[in-house]
Amino acid sequence: MESLLSLLNEYELFNNIFPGIIFLYFSNLENYIPILNKIDIYEKLLLYYFIGLIISRIGSLFLEPFFLKLEIIKFADYSKFLKAEEKDNKIHILVLVNNMYRSFCIVFLFSFLWLIFKNNFLFCSSLPKLLTILFLFFLFIYSYRKQTEYIRKRIENNIEN
Repeated sequence: MESLLSLLNEYELFNNIFPGIIFLYFSNLENYIPILNKIDIYEKLLLYYFIGLIISRIGSLFLEPFFLKLEIIKFADYSKFLKAEEKDNKIHILVLVNNMYRSFCIVFLFSFLWLIFKNNFLFCSSLPKLLTILFLFFLFIYSYRKQTEYIRKRIENNIEN
């Protein structure tokens, strides 16, 4: 197991494995995914990775352009980003965290929709869970926006200096 985990780099861990684990956890709150109880840890790890990979791609291909179009986020110029990244190795870590926030936005959006769908739109029994997930969704939207702005400002400061 340790040798398998050592093959994962930090990007895969933070942007694929963790979102997959969190999504399947929230999806399984009402015990709607009985297969999780029947598979071993290696199969779970593969499932977490695959679900997380899908979540990450949805965030990158759909959520990010949507936020850019609505001007919720604004990126620095890519050529400036590349120059700043050469000078400042912390930018890589900041972008990694930013991508994780983006993935968690999708995790909590899908978890919210999953809980609504699985409860046949009956909010009464799941209202606290739904509100918690909705709160986490908005928390990570705000975090994603704030982190993106911080990275953009850091890049612009790096280029100016």
